[in-house]
Amino acid sequence: MGTRNLFIFLGGWFLLNGVQAFFTDLANDEAYYWVYSLRLDWGYFDHPPMVALLARLGYTLFQNEFGVRLFTIVSQLTAIFLLYKYLLPSQYIETRSRSILLVVVLIPILHVFAFIATPDAPILLTAVIFLIFYKKFITDNSWVNALFLGVSMALMLYSKYHGVLIIGFIILSNPKILLDYKFWAGSMFGACLFIPHLVWQFVNDFPSLHYHLVDRNSPFEFKNFWVYLMNQLINFNPVILITVCVNLFRFKIPDDKFERGLVFLLVGFFGFFLVMTYRGHIEPQWTYVLVIPILYWVVKYSTDSQLRTILYSGVIVLPLLILGRVFLIFDILPKTNEFHGYPSLVKEIHRNTQGLPVFVLNSYQLSSKYHFYNREWAYGLNSGGGRHNQHDLWRDEEQFFGKRVYVVSTWPIRNFAKLNAEGPYNAFGRVIDDFAFYKDVKIEWRGEAIAKSENFQDSIVTENPYNTPVVLKKTQLIMLLTDNKNIRMEIELETDTDTLPAKTVSIVRVKSKAKIPPGEYSVRFILRPANQFYSTNSPSYPVTFR
Repeated sequence: MGTRNLFIFLGGWFLLNGVQAFFTDLANDEAYYWVYSLRLDWGYFDHPPMVALLARLGYTLFQNEFGVRLFTIVSQLTAIFLLYKYLLPSQYIETRSRSILLVVVLIPILHVFAFIATPDAPILLTAVIFLIFYKKFITDNSWVNALFLGVSMALMLYSKYHGVLIIGFIILSNPKILLDYKFWAGSMFGACLFIPHLVWQFVNDFPSLHYHLVDRNSPFEFKNFWVYLMNQLINFNPVILITVCVNLFRFKIPDDKFERGLVFLLVGFFGFFLVMTYRGHIEPQWTYVLVIPILYWVVKYSTDSQLRTILYSGVIVLPLLILGRVFLIFDILPKTNEFHGYPSLVKEIHRNTQGLPVFVLNSYQLSSKYHFYNREWAYGLNSGGGRHNQHDLWRDEEQFFGKRVYVVSTWPIRNFAKLNAEGPYNAFGRVIDDFAFYKDVKIEWRGEAIAKSENFQDSIVTENPYNTPVVLKKTQLIMLLTDNKNIRMEIELETDTDTLPAKTVSIVRVKSKAKIPPGEYSVRFILRPANQFYSTNSPSYPVTFR
């Protein structure tokens, strides 16, 4: 009876999410990951490659939103099937089969990421697979289970870097496993499988580590703490999450190694991201894998009365979830979200591009949406107004040096024409002649932390990786200064050379064209081709000018 209920549920869940995936426009990040998939690689700026691979597989079969999301749907269905069959306590499956599946329906985060194509779908599936082989390994310490445990570790890490936390908390729950040579052998096998991604990170100067550990840091705001807690209640249904928390206090930490691991995973994951609110906003879906221990705890430790209360919560939760799904398909809310409005915006932009190559300024979201809905490449330009992204790693700009291109901005810029008369999003554009954008030129300054503000002179080291020289008569070399109040100032620099030769490292003498006001600054060096957009070409240097 339990298996029959499961397959009926999975069939209905696939149909529901398949329809949703077909009729719902892509979210910004989904379009971005789809752009990943057009250039398969061992890694990407933000994430490991699994999300790109799944999008590529589905889009190969269906060239629409459903195709992008197909294997996200399949991944979650597979995760639910494996969780139900191999992780949930079997003695409760027959007696609570229908209730278990109803609880699944009442967990909001399982609705959202049932069809939205992000790295969260593969990390849930691979985490379930990892826990299955961990459970097997601690009961049957065989070489086969050890090797499959290692493979599952690699699959988690190829899905999302949060796999490190899952592995870490399981080890913390069972530290004696570190004395097991078979566990080490399996882990080393998994590490070997992950080497291609590590090599990719090394070759690209570890962009993902820098982004997640440095770039995402922000000053502490107390609201991040409360927003995180509220998001978790919404993620997992407040009745379900509170019930699980109550039962965690009612029962001591289990002696069973597997259950102990689930407790460490639940408390550790939740606590880790709670602490991390001090460094910035925590995305709601980062705790997605906690669906696994939460479902286990509900199934095994909830009393009949608690389970009835959870099911009664559906009277409120289900209508809200249905409304949420409807709002994603139909643009009927007063405020438009990212699931609506982009196809029409893309058409407006395309009508103005004159058939020229399209670059989007400081919005990987719009460039990705333009590419998906217009089936033509739109390249990203990061000119200080947007966060670093995958376009910073691809050197698409070089093939268009010296040519005419069309540049689009989501913000008004002088000489840019407004492209759309109506709609929730603004777009502005203009033709650029003799295009140039030198983001990959590296500038290093080895000056002192204290410098003279008048007649600033020094040497910088430049590296031009492009196949064409940078003509400094047509490109401004600028010292960008940012003070403690985040006020920026540009100081143009004179140079002792007219060009930065192609494929060459050069030492260039520079001199400021204006006096620098005394004060403490964060200094960067930037290059700005005439009447175009600057690229940030150096790290930030703290300097005091006197």
